[in-house]
Amino acid sequence: MVSKKNRTLDKARYFKRITAIKSRHAPSSRFTGSLRNLYDTVIEIVAEDGIKRLGFDAISKRYKEKYHISQLSILPTDVCYNMVNLEDQETKFLMCRGIGDFEFVGLNYVNDREERITWTLRGRDLPERLKNVTYNIGTYRNGNYSWNEDELKRLNDDILRE
Repeated sequence: MVSKKNRTLDKARYFKRITAIKSRHAPSSRFTGSLRNLYDTVIEIVAEDGIKRLGFDAISKRYKEKYHISQLSILPTDVCYNMVNLEDQETKFLMCRGIGDFEFVGLNYVNDREERITWTLRGRDLPERLKNVTYNIGTYRNGNYSWNEDELKRLNDDILRE
């Protein structure tokens, strides 16, 4: 047990995610329902405001208003080229530039400098010692991922140790 609420850490879920990440070589451009909705919302904001830097609150507010929902089913962090998390998507179109600060870069983003990919652990099921720990798990450059096997192993080992 890892918390007072008797939540247990789903180690298999993390292992499955890490394994999937290792096999990812380039972003996808496939869309499903809520992913398409998030993309359309971001495109709409960019077109109307003429800016490519967006805050989480602006994206969230517009999405909720447009689709008449109270909570996002997919988060902007799920579609960032430079971030990975337990629920992230293979389709990417944003870059995270800081907490709650995103840049729209589009699908099939080609860049000539390496962008570091991080995974910061969050979740109620995590033990305190792992919450908000950031792993530098790879890089993204010119449409391709390169994974840091040592850091992915450290992440996996840290999860398994619990």
